[in-house]
Amino acid sequence: MTGATVRLEAAWRVWGSHFFIILVFATLLRLPYFNNPGIHIDEQYYLVVADKWINGDLLPYVDIWDRKPLGTFLVYALAVVLFANAVVGYQVLGLLSIVATCWAIYRIGEQIADRTVALGAALIYAVAPMLMEGAAGQTPVFYNLPVAVAALLYVRHAADDASPRRPWATTVAASLLLGVAVQIKYIAAFEAAALSLFALAVFAVAGMTRVRLSAVTAVMIACGVLPTGLVAAGYALIGRWDEFFFANFQSIFAKRIGALPHSFAWEFGLSTLFCIVFLPFAASGLRHALSRARGDRLIMIGLAAWLGAAFLGAIILGNPNRHYFLPTLPPLALFTAIGVAAFAQQLSRRRVFAGMLVLPVIASFAIAEISTRNRGEADDIYAIGDYIKTHLGDRCPFVFNRLPILYTLSGACIPTKYAFPGHLIESSELDALPVDSLGELRRVLEARPPMVFVRRPYAADVDERAIAVLEQFLQSHYDLQQSWPGAAQRYFIYVPRQHPSAGGG
Repeated sequence: MTGATVRLEAAWRVWGSHFFIILVFATLLRLPYFNNPGIHIDEQYYLVVADKWINGDLLPYVDIWDRKPLGTFLVYALAVVLFANAVVGYQVLGLLSIVATCWAIYRIGEQIADRTVALGAALIYAVAPMLMEGAAGQTPVFYNLPVAVAALLYVRHAADDASPRRPWATTVAASLLLGVAVQIKYIAAFEAAALSLFALAVFAVAGMTRVRLSAVTAVMIACGVLPTGLVAAGYALIGRWDEFFFANFQSIFAKRIGALPHSFAWEFGLSTLFCIVFLPFAASGLRHALSRARGDRLIMIGLAAWLGAAFLGAIILGNPNRHYFLPTLPPLALFTAIGVAAFAQQLSRRRVFAGMLVLPVIASFAIAEISTRNRGEADDIYAIGDYIKTHLGDRCPFVFNRLPILYTLSGACIPTKYAFPGHLIESSELDALPVDSLGELRRVLEARPPMVFVRRPYAADVDERAIAVLEQFLQSHYDLQQSWPGAAQRYFIYVPRQHPSAGGG
């Protein structure tokens, strides 16, 4: 047995043990959320769209509306097709995506540091999304994977003295992966641009001519837009280009800006525990990384550009939600691990990593409990779905707020193509649809749906005019049929009032 073979076998043993640690760690963190259909309203609706697309022949953007790219619904469609319980299905897919992303981060960590740093970075990434609404199936949980793999390809390329002379395979593979990420969420285009510029810098430093750099740039752009171009072409071929273009592009800029960019930094610091433990180490790691020798420094600049692009994508649309910062976590985990390693030079790095992870792990389980109380117990939500399914008949109920997943759990049809509750009732959405939101709300209610579901208290972002329209209709035409107490909320189902027939006796 040669020395190279022995080293390879030893590497595989280490990889196997480290992958097992990552898998078990990520699984234990996410187990409290499994089979909870009410984790986040966005994830609920992605599953509703996929379910109605697969099982109800409703075409996204045409028959059921949202502004996410089709790639998001394709991911959730896998859960609908592959799993008997699609709620568990999308959460399992989210777990697998997180583990795979952790492994890509691990391999990047090997390239820029060592296996202890690599494992630390992977475990940091496993826990960090739990603190930022990434516990199940937010879109970055899925698109962070192709972005991280593309980053790995470019980092390995930059670290290999020979490979920069043969960039084509790496460029095509990485650009296609970035294109897939963009088709899951368009904001990933910022990360795609940053990593592509990093690759071009690597090629230029390696001596590539301007002509070849131009050709590589053209390949990057062509591969990057290919997934979205195929989807757009498909809608154009069936005569639905206008619906596709408005939902995917025009409506994004029609939403009302909710906050200025400085509010994002405040939200990032105020609303997450991530920064309390990790950010000081990340800042230290970034400083150490950028002080390296010239060759390594270019890689570190590329990773820093990735982080900056992800942060820019999080703040640019003016809506300070924690999960918008999930794309920053892969590069941030790498810099955090480097910072921890630098801090622990005179100590056991493994013990320091383990100690640093204690608070975030405890916080992740606490957040799981708080989230369940605030968004609803799984048993309550399933019970409401079963109740609607049992008592509904063949007409479409109307879910006013918070739980669009009830359309899937009950197997019910939708009374409007704008089935995501926020599209009709949130202040930021009132001018962002191809129809008048309040007018559509009135139309749905005037059709007298056989059941109206309401969760109270209303969220702060629900427009007062929408609440007034609903409450007036309920007071005039509906009776309360059933209610369920929740830990921090109460659920109500209303049915049309039965007027006594005239002339009885």
